[in-house]
Amino acid sequence: MRRDRVGQSAGGVCDNSSPLSVVRELTGILPLLAVAGAGAFAAGWTGALSGILLFSLGMAIPPLVGFRPEPVFVGALSALCLGSVWLLRRRFGVELPACDADRHDRFAVMACLIFCVVALSMVLTHTFMAPNGLGVSGGRAKLLYVAGCIPDGFFTDPAHSTLQPAYPPGFALLTLGCYGFAGGCGEWLTQLLGCFCMAAVLLFLCRRGELPWASLWVLAAFLSPSVLQMATLFYAEPLMALFILVGWERVRKGQDDPVGWMLIGASGYFKNEGVVFLFVIWVAMRLMSGSRAASVRTLLVGLALPLVWHVSCRLAGAQLYDFAPFWRPDFLQAISAAIHALKLAFLEPWRYGFAYPLAVIVLTLPQYRYRRAPLVTAGLCAVLSVLAFAGIFSLSTAPDFNWHLDSSMVRLLWLPSLLLIRELVAIMDMSRDRR
Repeated sequence: MRRDRVGQSAGGVCDNSSPLSVVRELTGILPLLAVAGAGAFAAGWTGALSGILLFSLGMAIPPLVGFRPEPVFVGALSALCLGSVWLLRRRFGVELPACDADRHDRFAVMACLIFCVVALSMVLTHTFMAPNGLGVSGGRAKLLYVAGCIPDGFFTDPAHSTLQPAYPPGFALLTLGCYGFAGGCGEWLTQLLGCFCMAAVLLFLCRRGELPWASLWVLAAFLSPSVLQMATLFYAEPLMALFILVGWERVRKGQDDPVGWMLIGASGYFKNEGVVFLFVIWVAMRLMSGSRAASVRTLLVGLALPLVWHVSCRLAGAQLYDFAPFWRPDFLQAISAAIHALKLAFLEPWRYGFAYPLAVIVLTLPQYRYRRAPLVTAGLCAVLSVLAFAGIFSLSTAPDFNWHLDSSMVRLLWLPSLLLIRELVAIMDMSRDRR
C-alpha cells in the first residue's frame, strides 16, 4: 500500500496532499484505550469489555442521527462509558483483576511483549488491506465518517457489497470512534487496534495458569501464521475471542451467570460467528450440567444484542451473500467441510498449539477423570462447532467454495482451540497441586 494514500477519501474530507499525521492518528485510539484500561481497573476483564461494548454502541448514534462524530462527542462518550462501568462494577461480581504483579504475571506480560514486537513489526509495514481494513471494518467506518450518516441504499445497493452491510458493526463503530477523536481517517496506526486486542487475548490465556511454561506454550500457539494474520490485517476475531473467553470464564463451572452469557452473546455484535459460538457453548453447557447452568433466560440475554442488529439490518434490506435457503443444503459440501476441519485439527495441529490432539490425550488419561468436566465441555464445544460450521458451509453458493473453505475454516477452528488451551492449562495446574 502507498503511504501517501493514508487518509485519502472520495469526499475530500481527508486531503491526500495532507494525510492524517501520525500523532493525530495515534491520538484517535486513546479514548478507546482509556475506556478499556479504566474499565479493567474498576471491574477486571468484565469491566474492560463492558466499557468497549458501551463505547461501540454509543458510536452508533452519529450515523443513526446523521452527523459526523467530533472529538468533543467521542470524549464525552468515553467519560459516560467510564462512569457507567464504575456504577455497574458491583453487579459484575468478583473476578480476577486484568493484571497483577506476581511472579507468574511477569512471565505473561513478557510473552505479550514478545508477541507485540512480532505483530507490530508486521502491521506497521502496510496500511489498511482488503478485506477487513479497506472493507468490512475500516472501509465502513470511513464511509460513515465521510458521509456523516448512513448513506441512502447502503443496505440494498450492490455498490456497497464489498463493505458487507449485513456484517455486525461492532468493530467498525470502534474504528469510527477513533476517526472521530482524531478528526480524520487514518489507515496505518489505527491497525494497532487489532494487535492490542490479540495481545489482550494472549494475556488473558497466559494468566489462567500458574506455570511459566504455560505462557511459553500459549505464545507459541499465537505465533502461527493464521493468528498473526488475524492480528495484523484488522480482523474482528481477536475482539470476538476476548468476549467469549471472558464470558466462558464466568460460566465454565456451571454457573448460569447472566453477565457471562451476555458477554458471549455480545461477540455476535462484532462477528457473525459469535452467535454460532453462543449457541454451541450454551448447548454444550446444557448437555453437561443441565438447565441450572444454561437456562433459556440467559440464552435470551446473550442473544438480545446480536438479534437486534440482525433483525434491524434485514428489515433495512441487507442480506448475506452467497448463501442458499436453509432447506437446500449441499451435503457433499458439509462432508468436505467436516473432513477439512479434522485435517486442520489433527494433521496440522501446530496451527493451534497442538490443542486438539492434547485435549484428546488428556481426556483418555485416567488420572484426570475427576477434574476434567470443563475440558469435556470445551471438547464438546469443539465438536459442535465443527458440526455447525459444516452445516453452514453446506449452504454456501460461493463459486470459489474451496478457497472460502481453506481460508475460513482455519480461523473458525481457532476459537474452540482457545477454550481447549484454557482448560488444558487448568488441568496441568491441578496436577501440580496434587503432587
